[in-house]
Amino acid sequence: MKKNTIGIILYFISANLVYAQTDAGVHFVQGLSWEQVKEKAKTENKYIFLDCYASWCGPCKAMDKEVYPKETVGNYMDHHFISIKAQMDTSKQDDDQIKQFYADAHFLMKKYKINEFPYLLFFSPEGKIVHKAVGFKDERSLISISKDAQDPDKQFCTLVEKYKEHILDTSYMKVLAQEANSLGNKELAGKIANDYINRLSENQLYKLENIWFMVDFTTSTMDRGFAVFRDHPDKICQADSTITIAGLKGFVKDIIYKEEMKPYVSSKNGKPDWTIMKTNMKKYGMLGNEAFKTYKPHILFKTEIEPALIIDPDWEKTLVLIKKQNAGKGEEFLVGSTIVYYLNNRLGSSNSEECKNFMASAIYYFKNYYSYLTSDPLNTWAWTVFQRSKEKNDLERALVWSDSSLKLSPKPNAGYLDTYSNLLYKLGRSGEALIYEEKAATLAPGDKDIQNNFLKMKKGEQTWVVPDEKKDQNQ
Repeated sequence: MKKNTIGIILYFISANLVYAQTDAGVHFVQGLSWEQVKEKAKTENKYIFLDCYASWCGPCKAMDKEVYPKETVGNYMDHHFISIKAQMDTSKQDDDQIKQFYADAHFLMKKYKINEFPYLLFFSPEGKIVHKAVGFKDERSLISISKDAQDPDKQFCTLVEKYKEHILDTSYMKVLAQEANSLGNKELAGKIANDYINRLSENQLYKLENIWFMVDFTTSTMDRGFAVFRDHPDKICQADSTITIAGLKGFVKDIIYKEEMKPYVSSKNGKPDWTIMKTNMKKYGMLGNEAFKTYKPHILFKTEIEPALIIDPDWEKTLVLIKKQNAGKGEEFLVGSTIVYYLNNRLGSSNSEECKNFMASAIYYFKNYYSYLTSDPLNTWAWTVFQRSKEKNDLERALVWSDSSLKLSPKPNAGYLDTYSNLLYKLGRSGEALIYEEKAATLAPGDKDIQNNFLKMKKGEQTWVVPDEKKDQNQ
């Protein structure tokens, strides 16, 4: 009896060493090296599931809390896999079990190029990598992926090997490219995708699923998709009415820019080499000329206007510099980008020079490029002035912008009405303000800010926050 008792005790000690948990859910092996895990899998003829995580990773912790404890997940994984968790980083809170696996974790991270978490790896009973997945997976997804990991026709790594050996059926290539892309292997994904696209017949090219596949994987002027989108936009639009010829042209021009202009933005002593860019564009004819005109203002702003704004944000000086660029119709973009720069980087206290610069640039744009304006930027300008300025002239100017945003909007918009109402209210026109704020509150009963503004107006309370000018100056 003593001998049997000792055997039972040893059995339970061994079980507690190997498995991290004994209740429902996935039982992760602990206390074994990577080589020992592979030996165990081979002996038990089970696949290996390796969860590569980081101590700081939110999605990893979510899987620990929401997925791995589930009985259905545990039943499936424990039946088919030897499961193990490997922490890829180090922290002060690491226990001895984690520390003992440091070397193996480093080896695995380097060998399988693990750079995001959770990174899920699956190995055959012989220890050969067969499948991968990245990111949080819920109960259903994890079981589905785990099933794929045991199916040679769905195993990612097995299919990649077949592709490299030129024995993979074309029908698998599209899914394989998408899977490689999701795993962050952009180079392999692009190679497989374009190999698949090049094998398509003329009729197959214009099937809806292949069109969107080409959109995802056309990144170079050498890709077949580039020629398809450039030369046959009408056929593409016939296949999918949501795609426009203008949209396709923009897509194609963007590829041309990245290939023929972007590399030369600062190649001439830190300045754009316009000569090379113009020469590169000639081979694309009128389309190249259009692309040059489209992207030249972007380059001018980044290389000429923005650096000057950082040194001195004065609008009058900036306008002189903009005029010197001889950008033609591109001048509109330079002025608009300057306004965005002021909004994002330069607005300080209510009486700051930056606020004056913003007002002056917006006034200039409104006067000269009104036809380019839509409701959203006008509302943004108006709301910015409401929040930042107490000058009557500024507020009245902003009221004009806000009124224009309401007129340009295709349907009533609670946010635009709220801006208009708040400007009226700050100008002392409380009666009118309440009328418009009531409309806004009716349109957006769930918007707490609008409802709160309406309540404050009815009580005669201030709806804006006075900027802390001393704080702004210190910043």
